Amino acid sequence: MKNPFIIFFFLLMTGFFATPSIAQNIQFKRLNTSNGLSDNLVYDACMDKNGVVWVATGLGLNSYNGNRVTHWHHETDRFCESRDIRNVYADPNNRIWVLDADGKVICLSQNRKAFPISINKIALNEKVRFMMPDENGKMYLLIGNVIYKESIVGQDFEKAGTLSDSL
Repeated sequence: MKNPFIIFFFLLMTGFFATPSIAQNIQFKRLNTSNGLSDNLVYDACMDKNGVVWVATGLGLNSYNGNRVTHWHHETDRFCESRDIRNVYADPNNRIWVLDADGKVICLSQNRKAFPISINKIALNEKVRFMMPDENGKMYLLIGNVIYKESIVGQDFEKAGTLSDSL
């Protein structure tokens, strides 16, 4: 006769003694222009701490709260010069950072008021090429080959380093 320990171990590992689990009802909703999204060309998306999904499209910034899509257009909300939004981030402070195709950065505060970003001692005609928050919520911007770090939350940026020309 086979070893009862081996049979017990096999039954345990295969889930014989496992309690039945209740299946979760997971639903997916497809967002597109037919149900409210401003454009089907989506460049980026993120979710804030409130569960709101922010979507960067070629025709503006959209937010989706699970029921309704809200459009954040530059013409009506006056928060961004371009409606071609390329990147959107929700930082740990629940601010929404927006980068448009013209390289301009706008930050929406926790109460969703827009404020422009001030970067000291750089040419205003240079575009922000990339933005990314760190694990503490400080935002980093790449302008030309210079990296800028948020120095005071949402108020100013300072030079943090330079990218090597060999990159």
